[in-house]
Amino acid sequence: MVKMLEEIRIEVVHGQEEIRMEVVQGQEEIKKIRIGVEKMEMLVPPLSQQAFELCPASSTSWDAEWHRTVCGHYGLHGCIILSQIFPETHKWFCNEFPKSYFDFCVSEHIYHKKQARGAAALGIEIADPRNGLPLLKHFEVLYQNGDMTLLPCPEENPLAQERNTIRVQIHIADDFHNTSLQWVYAKTEVRENPEKEWCVHSVEPAQGKRGTIKYPEKLIKLGELHEKVIKISPQPFMRSLYMQARMARRLHRGLPDPDTMLEMFKSQCPDKMDYVRQCLGIGGQSVADAIVEEPIEWE
Repeated sequence: MVKMLEEIRIEVVHGQEEIRMEVVQGQEEIKKIRIGVEKMEMLVPPLSQQAFELCPASSTSWDAEWHRTVCGHYGLHGCIILSQIFPETHKWFCNEFPKSYFDFCVSEHIYHKKQARGAAALGIEIADPRNGLPLLKHFEVLYQNGDMTLLPCPEENPLAQERNTIRVQIHIADDFHNTSLQWVYAKTEVRENPEKEWCVHSVEPAQGKRGTIKYPEKLIKLGELHEKVIKISPQPFMRSLYMQARMARRLHRGLPDPDTMLEMFKSQCPDKMDYVRQCLGIGGQSVADAIVEEPIEWE
């Protein structure tokens, strides 16, 4: 009986040793798999950036139907920035040159039209007016080239928060602060007196002598709009604003990092923003982290 028990004990010990060896080999295989996955995941962000990240747009084409759709969506035939920061200038030009002002303002695709395939993969409808903004041509050039960005900011009084409205702060790259804002922006054309014929002059009312109202004209520098706040209603696609802000940050490190204000971007569409970041390879738990290596304790 004793001999039989000893034989059983020896068989159990041998069995445990075989299992131990198999487990060790399995853990080594898991380590190899994890290392391989980590190497693959290192490639995901660069590949994703090539597929989804916005690039500066070299040119745009006029689309009257798109422009009418976007202006109708926001209820504004003009520039959504100029009308709020310099309302008197906006009003004056609308009254003096109603047709010209409509032509001078364009409807920018926030997520670029030429990158429609990337937009579709991110779930962004490129032709939806929520992917557009009515802007002065000069603002459009700055925005599509990443020299300017619009970042969400909280309402100063939460009780005053308007439904389907977003407050955004204008950020302009330092290199452009001393540039004069222009009605029509064309790098290739030269005028004899560009400041008179091209540039926007402020016509904000000021108190004159003996209580009269005067309208002093002065050039508007882009730096005057830096960090100013405007409201956009209805709210545009937040993920489109986020992707444009990433491009601007990539081109100008002095501009704010949109990833530091994710909660603001995610406030209205958290699931869609999470999906965009996962597509970029920067959101959610990595596959490698999900591969758990737990040590096995042997008694």
